[in-house]
Amino acid sequence: NHTALDVMEGLDGDDPRVCYLRAVILARLGMEEDAARYLELSIALQPSMEHRANLDPELYEIVQNRNKLKKDYYE
Repeated sequence: NHTALDVMEGLDGDDPRVCYLRAVILARLGMEEDAARYLELSIALQPSMEHRANLDPELYEIVQNRNKLKKDYYE
């Protein structure tokens, strides 16, 4: 995962897929806050990434926390 993160550094940071994969890697490394930031960025760049994140076990908990925060905000 550390090697994969190093590879990600050389890729386009404005590509939603790159941001998404970085979120997965960071989640695997236990860096949930950073993973959540990159997940948010990937969703902002391409909203369909939100659906994809629900399917990845590494991001599932982050997505659930995100949804809870959104729900609490709007209530």
